[in-house]
Amino acid sequence: MLPGVTIAIKGTTLGTVSDADGHFKLEIPKRKDIILVFTFVGMKKKEIPFKNEKELQVVMEDESMKMDEVVVTGYANIDKKSFTGASVTIDREELLKVSKSNVLMAIQSFDPSFRIQKNNEWGSDPNTVPEVYIRGRSGMGVRELDKDGLSKSQLENNPNLPTFILDGFEVSVEKIYDMDPNRIESITTLKDAAATAMYGSRAANGVVVITTVAPKPGRVMVSYAFTGSLTLPDLSDYNLANAAEKLEIERRAGLFEPQDHDGGWGAMNEYNRKLQRIKEGVDTDWLSIPLQNTFEHQHSIFIEGGNKDLRYGIKGVFHNTPGVMKHSSRKRAGTGFFLDYRLKNLQVTNDISYTFVRGDESPYGNFSDYSKLQPYDRPYDENGNLIKELEYSNVYGSSKLSNPLYERQLGNYDFNKYDEFVNNLRLNWYVTDYLTIKGQFSVTKQSPKRERFIDPLSAQVSVKDAAKEDQHLVGDLYLTMGDKVRWDANAFVYFQRAMQKHNINFAVGINVLSAQSQSYNTHYRGFPSGELHSPNYAAEVYSSTKSESLSRMFSGVASLNYTFNNIYLLDAAARFDGSSEFGSNQKWAPFWSAGLGVNIHNYPFLENNAMITMMKLRASYGQTGKVNFAPYCATTIYQSKFSDKTWYSTGYGVVLKALGNPDLTWETTNKLNVGLDLELFNRFIYLEANYYHQKTVDLITDVTLPASSGFSTYKDNMGEVENKGVELMLRINAINTKDWQLMIWGNLAHNKNKILKISDSQKAYNDRVNDYYADAEKNSQIGWAVNDPKYARPISKYEEGGSLTSIFAMKSLGIDPMNGKEMYMNRDGSVTYAWSASQQIIAGNTEPKAQGAFGFNLSWKNLSFFTSFMYEWGAQSYNTTLVNDVENADIEGHTYYAYYQPLLNADGAVAGAIGVAKESEDVQANIKGQTTKIIIMSVVLMGVVSIIIVLLASKMVSVMEETRKFLGQIVKGELSTNVNKKITKRNDELGDIYNISIQLQNELRRIVSDIKKSSSDLITSADQLTNMAINTRGTVDVVYQSLEEITKGSATQADETGVAKHNVDRIGEQITYITDEVDSLTRHAEQMSDAEKASEVIIGELNASNEEASTSVTKIAEQINTLNDSIASIQSAITMIQNIADETDLLSLNASIEAARAGDAGRGFAVVAQQISKLAEQSNTTAEEVEKIIAEIISESNRMVEVMEEVKVKMDQQQQKLDETMEKSNAVAVGVSNSLDNIENIRGKVSVLSDSGDAIQDEVHNLASISEQNEASTTSTMNSAQGMSDTMNSLEVSSENLRQLAGKLDEALAIFKM
Repeated sequence: MLPGVTIAIKGTTLGTVSDADGHFKLEIPKRKDIILVFTFVGMKKKEIPFKNEKELQVVMEDESMKMDEVVVTGYANIDKKSFTGASVTIDREELLKVSKSNVLMAIQSFDPSFRIQKNNEWGSDPNTVPEVYIRGRSGMGVRELDKDGLSKSQLENNPNLPTFILDGFEVSVEKIYDMDPNRIESITTLKDAAATAMYGSRAANGVVVITTVAPKPGRVMVSYAFTGSLTLPDLSDYNLANAAEKLEIERRAGLFEPQDHDGGWGAMNEYNRKLQRIKEGVDTDWLSIPLQNTFEHQHSIFIEGGNKDLRYGIKGVFHNTPGVMKHSSRKRAGTGFFLDYRLKNLQVTNDISYTFVRGDESPYGNFSDYSKLQPYDRPYDENGNLIKELEYSNVYGSSKLSNPLYERQLGNYDFNKYDEFVNNLRLNWYVTDYLTIKGQFSVTKQSPKRERFIDPLSAQVSVKDAAKEDQHLVGDLYLTMGDKVRWDANAFVYFQRAMQKHNINFAVGINVLSAQSQSYNTHYRGFPSGELHSPNYAAEVYSSTKSESLSRMFSGVASLNYTFNNIYLLDAAARFDGSSEFGSNQKWAPFWSAGLGVNIHNYPFLENNAMITMMKLRASYGQTGKVNFAPYCATTIYQSKFSDKTWYSTGYGVVLKALGNPDLTWETTNKLNVGLDLELFNRFIYLEANYYHQKTVDLITDVTLPASSGFSTYKDNMGEVENKGVELMLRINAINTKDWQLMIWGNLAHNKNKILKISDSQKAYNDRVNDYYADAEKNSQIGWAVNDPKYARPISKYEEGGSLTSIFAMKSLGIDPMNGKEMYMNRDGSVTYAWSASQQIIAGNTEPKAQGAFGFNLSWKNLSFFTSFMYEWGAQSYNTTLVNDVENADIEGHTYYAYYQPLLNADGAVAGAIGVAKESEDVQANIKGQTTKIIIMSVVLMGVVSIIIVLLASKMVSVMEETRKFLGQIVKGELSTNVNKKITKRNDELGDIYNISIQLQNELRRIVSDIKKSSSDLITSADQLTNMAINTRGTVDVVYQSLEEITKGSATQADETGVAKHNVDRIGEQITYITDEVDSLTRHAEQMSDAEKASEVIIGELNASNEEASTSVTKIAEQINTLNDSIASIQSAITMIQNIADETDLLSLNASIEAARAGDAGRGFAVVAQQISKLAEQSNTTAEEVEKIIAEIISESNRMVEVMEEVKVKMDQQQQKLDETMEKSNAVAVGVSNSLDNIENIRGKVSVLSDSGDAIQDEVHNLASISEQNEASTTSTMNSAQGMSDTMNSLEVSSENLRQLAGKLDEALAIFKM
């Protein structure tokens, strides 16, 4: 129920407004083609034809279009059919089918170019915020050797992150990660320049626009949503060696040889000690100890309601995501209030929200640590107490503290949290239907905090194996606190209008952004115990840093979306950004885009094409930018000398800390996109294809400086990166019936990344990588084994022609059979036995050649089954497990795994790299077994789906074939075909079609029968009509001759009346100059003028009456059987003429009396009156003669009497109008009498003469008008009679043709067999 809807009748001012329950009442006037117009702010206007319904139910739609028809850019909503950009839109229903807890994971399923960077190290930790990118990486970001060891993801100043827009405002990826999917209305990913140019310097990596659900008006509604998911860690595939198997592996590996254990006794003693533990039952399953079954649950509640002027929404959410590592979790809680106020065409909304997020890390440490523990080590002693030091395992680098379960019971903790307050204010002014002004203002305040405490008894303290004098420094607290304040404001004017073949969507506005942050990082050392972990108990502040930043941006934005004839498409956008983050010489930069498209399916030659429903070809090119780098890189920074208390006469001293670059400018990405959208067979198949080429230039990198400058590097624009690729999306609506729906979908993306240019700093970083492997190179050159795991991980370098995701390695030529050494190839092609980092080449790429997802959605009535599979191929991974745990396997130590096995959670994230100690044959067999299982499951699943499709299709085909045969019989004219009763009982669309075909057969049978009967009746009626037309034509000819005589008499009367009018006019001219001198006569002359005007109106009505009389006469053609009435009407007309003559005679008598009263001055009037009297006698004589003729006509044709009576009625109306004219003339006489009283002493008899003359002149004029009307009436009647005669001739011919057509119709109906 929607209150406040305006309902109006189109083209009028009549209307009403719906009440609080959405009801309305409206009185509808009696008129044809009434259209009701329904309007409401924020809703689409609806026009509904009124068809005399007593009740009308109308469903209003949001002004935003359906998700598959509109592209939400964050600044405007654009019809997808007219959009030339590359985008993917996901509505709420599709989003919740994929994931009800992880928004980012759901986006990845629908958009193949949106990828989440893998992080096997942190695995399924719920506090790991993923790094994402769109269409490949365009920046180098945080390099491997520069990463923060405590950070799980490098999101700060990441040059590859897309921009996230939530309800018009930019937010962090962490905000989206913690968001409740139930509150999302739609998600749109914008990828090319045409789609993203409006965001200018923030659009190089793409834009993700998210809109939330707005509250609906009406009665109060409470919505509650619960989402739960159970995660069970599965370790069944690990098949690790137990304690006995591990001991046997060590024995066979020769670890108990006498020379390694001070003789045979020592070796035997070592073996027996381990064997004794095994016999005591020690067989610790370390992998299962830190894991837990988890139940993730999310609760959200939303209360909404309101009326036509005010609507509101209150939301609350709690989301708990526990990790598979014990006691790890991420908890989110939030509340918010939404207010929407509407007054006529003004809308004000305010959205206030508060969010609290806390993430706790597991005190059990990393899962990978447990993979290194020996199964014959026991965590507890014989008395059940935790052992601090494991005898055979060590993971923390301490010789005394190595039991992770002991670490668990200490006071270690690690958590991060933040409080966030957001206030979004919007103002929308709908000036007209096509002009809108919008303003937005947002304030966000976030207070993040992280604490990581290490118990003084822990093996992870920063001061390991502390000497006695350093014991007080054991124990660490890492504390990070900060505040972030961000405000964002924009104001836009929108113009959207369709004008004939032109459709314009134009927007122009400004955007202002400010971000301020400060953070404190402090490392405290030395705590008395694990319980006393407050900073107040710390022995020292080991290090403390404070950082502040402030940035502002001002932008002017304009965009245009134009369509001509819904065929030719144009998109253009421009943005001019100014930022405080850049150098003083490069603070402003323009960004732009242009897109062209053609809706080929709207060309006339493809209209209503059965195969091609839609075909759109589009292309775009433009330039966008990005600012993903640390603040103040362009500014020279000074550091004060407060700490050493260096005081000068002018104050404290300062020194240069960082060298700025006043010419530092934006990183710019030039984007080209060519796309094709294709729909076939009425949306049965939908295909979208895109090819793109993106080149990022002016990459902001470090430039190496000579040591003499006092600085090592500074920032400059040096570097270029290229991304190009293709994207394909396919959707097939395989089944779409009343109860069954099956949609099969899939997508694919291919991207190739290439470094075109690198800076000196990148080359210097490559040298750092080489130095990292210096010790490994030295050992390799002297023939020593390199077993340290840190050298087993590949570290990316940057090389022109390579990729940002290239894997570098030195090419191996295999083992030299002469000496058993491994041979390597240098970059110049020479062979060597020494491994060297500087000789590494590009050996692979972690970026897949293709990636995407596929799946299907099967629905039956209200039940649905949705599944999706993600895939990729062509990517290489460097197998560090193979290097560390197989090739360099240390059987005696902690490494006893031989192949990689992932640990997955519900979202598909990998928990870590785990190896398994098994023979290679067993490993291969296990891999083959798992592969076989996957293949079998896939084949079975696809087989089941195929069988379902085949069964459904076979039933559908048989029914459709039966329906086709049935309709074929109808086409042949067989209307008595038997019906298949089984098909009529089906409740799906096919059954409906068959039943409709039966109804069509029955209806055709009835129609044919009725037509045959009507055809016979039509032939009989045509014969009767022909005879009637012949008889009527003869009668009309007689009437025409009589009317011709009447017309002649009326013409004579009109001529004589005209002479009298001319004489009276001359008399009036003679006395005009006398009346002009009498001022007091003015008021009464106005009364006379009013009477004359009223007389003119009456005469006009008389003309209308005569026209109606003429219309009545024309009815003779329609009422051919009522000619007698027409003849009677002519008799009435004659009577009227006699009455006019009598009235004229009476008027002459009145004129004679007035002339006598005037004395000598009225003698001329007496003569005129006598002439008028004679004219009246002549008219009366002529009327008597006509009456005799009419009497003869009546005797000859009685059937014409009824029509002439109608003429008589109309003429009587004319007489009444003449009587009213006489009354108005009397009013004039009264006015003249009053005038005589007023001017009796001034003009006397002259005034009487003037007034009488005016009266006579008016009467004569009226008499002339009446005579003219009489002549016109009779002439019109005569013409009508002549037309009637012609019509009768045509009617006779038409009736004969009708008879012939009826005969042909009878012959055509013979094909139908009843």
